[in-house]
Order: sequence, then structure tokens, then C-alpha cells
Amino acid sequence: LAVLTLAMIVVGETLGPSGERAAQSLAARARGADAVSASWSGLWAREGEVYLNARDVLVREAPGGIVIGAGVPRRWLSPGA
Repeated sequence: LAVLTLAMIVVGETLGPSGERAAQSLAARARGADAVSASWSGLWAREGEVYLNARDVLVREAPGGIVIGAGVPRRWLSPGA
């Protein structure tokens, strides 16, 4: 029990504050103007109240050249949707 308590204290004093700073920075950027952000979960874009998450980029050759598309979920993430 003492080892678990010590581990919790160490994590709370080291990882907690850095995670809090990162979260506040992300929230500040999200509240700003229209934004684009890349993260492990894909490319996030915001325009007004509409959010878009593109996780995959598809590149293929076609008769007219190269086609580039984004794997975008069918559902747009917007309030009230």
C-alpha cells in the first residue's frame, strides 16, 4: 500500500502539472480562431461551430493523374447534429 501511495504522489507531482499545461494550451488554441491541429487521432479542423476529423489520407493513381482524398467519418461533429 505504501508503494502504491508513493507512486501516486510521484505521478501527481510530475506528470500531472505537465498534462495540465498541455490541456490548457490545447483548450486555448481551440477557443481561438478557426484552427487546424494534427495529433495521434488524426487531423482536426474547425471552422466556426463545425469540427472535422480526418484520420487517413488516401493517395491513388487515376487515368487523369493522382487522386488524393481524406478518410473522413460520414458524421460531421457539430453542436446539435
